[in-house]
Amino acid sequence: MFHANHLHLVISPGVKKDIVEFVGEYKGRTTRTAWKFGIKGKLWQASFYDHFLRKEEDIEKVVMYVLNNPVRKGLVPEWREYHYSGSLVFEL
Repeated sequence: MFHANHLHLVISPGVKKDIVEFVGEYKGRTTRTAWKFGIKGKLWQASFYDHFLRKEEDIEKVVMYVLNNPVRKGLVPEWREYHYSGSLVFEL
């Protein structure tokens, strides 16, 4: 079974919900979906940590940091080999 210790989400600036509401709904929907597949137990911790990119931050550095999480954890030697890495929006 796959186990993750964290998740990175990118929320479009057009989303009209605040971050707490959005994350709460996300956790609820993914938990219900997991239950349908027979996954049992607690999936999410009660709280969460958020970080908003600021104009002065280098987005490429942040993206590479996120993509290299599986490498730092020793799951793969190169981020492109990690099945769960990628983007639905950008070519990587």
